[in-house]
Amino acid sequence: MGKYYYTHEQFIADMKTFYNRVDKKELSMIDSIVALSRGGLVIAQYLGYMYGIRDIITVPVIGYDETTDSGERDVLHVKEINKMVKDKNILIVDDLIDSGNSILAVLENITWMKSFQIFTIFANEGKAHFALRKKPDAWIVLPWDSEIEEITGEPNG
Repeated sequence: MGKYYYTHEQFIADMKTFYNRVDKKELSMIDSIVALSRGGLVIAQYLGYMYGIRDIITVPVIGYDETTDSGERDVLHVKEINKMVKDKNILIVDDLIDSGNSILAVLENITWMKSFQIFTIFANEGKAHFALRKKPDAWIVLPWDSEIEEITGEPNG
């Protein structure tokens, strides 16, 4: 499988297009952003600034390493996160949705929210409420992945 390098410039252009395209009322009801760690963290920060949402909750979801997807997902700190999202409208954020296993694990474990929507950069059709791009058939290298590789000299994963 080849690699697809998604640049910082592409990310900014996609976020700008999204911001100008989506009716602000659609996201004005969001109380909290739930960022799947680690993929959703950078994106959640941008969305928080863009829409004035300060309540960003990190949800560690573990199920793969740099190259292997176990097919299983562990969602950490479920009880605490459920308390934080209780009766809130949340925006679940991840960098990409392929199989949907991570999002499904979150939805099976984090259940006390009032409502949810899903935001991602890359997704197969129908996997997210808001997807900036269709997922390519390649390993996606995000700008922050490349930057960490540059800093550490090792692949980021």
